[in-house]
Amino acid sequence: MIPDRKGGMRRVGYSDIVILLRTIRGKAWQYAAALTELDIPVDMPGGEGFFETVEISAALSLLSVIDNPMQDVPLAAVLRGPVYGFTPDELAEIRAGARDADFYSALVRAANRSSEHMDPADRSIQSGALSSKCAAFLDDVDTYRTIMPDMPADRFIWYVYNKTGLPDLAGALRGGDRRRNNLILLAESARRFEESGYKGLFGFLTYVRGLQARGAELSYDVTAQDMLDWAEMMDIECVYLSGRSTVAGVKRELEINELLWRMK
Repeated sequence: MIPDRKGGMRRVGYSDIVILLRTIRGKAWQYAAALTELDIPVDMPGGEGFFETVEISAALSLLSVIDNPMQDVPLAAVLRGPVYGFTPDELAEIRAGARDADFYSALVRAANRSSEHMDPADRSIQSGALSSKCAAFLDDVDTYRTIMPDMPADRFIWYVYNKTGLPDLAGALRGGDRRRNNLILLAESARRFEESGYKGLFGFLTYVRGLQARGAELSYDVTAQDMLDWAEMMDIECVYLSGRSTVAGVKRELEINELLWRMK
């Protein structure tokens, strides 16, 4: 039990606890993942790591698919993401229609079907609307791939933003201004990449993957003092400093420090 603002006592809640890190870069998502697995709500000042944000994940997945559509994970992420909005059931239908093929081939196969002209072996693809949806996505990718070689990486990213409306979609989410700024930062980084003498979307994506592999970010760190200030502002009762670097280590650390107590 802890004191409440009325002079009495109350039970400890999740919102009374904060975990401080030296930096959120490459680490905050691990804590969020470990806590989420245990059904503990998570909120982070400054949000996720730059590359883990919804908007940057969506942008990079789409750019990766445009560069090379034969990538199952980015392709599924783009389809499921905020721009195209395929449902899990629709993705399952696409996969069911071509279990022996990669996901891009399954998508092409789904796009070439209609509910009126369907081979009996392919009745797992039931929806003509889904076929049209797949075809529209493939048309977009073909258009982007045609234009991509003629544009610098930063201009092409802005072209994709304008065509997909991704900045507006990101702006409608919680923390919209910051999310739009993240997308601007990604495009600005592509401009600096081009100015350094390197060219093209493939080169920029390779550069970004290198940053991700090193745990580097394009955004600013949230300092320990920022976290303490945030904790004070949020009236946090328990401040916990940590430095684990794996999800398993985080979960073990949380258990050892009794942050996973049962709410009574």
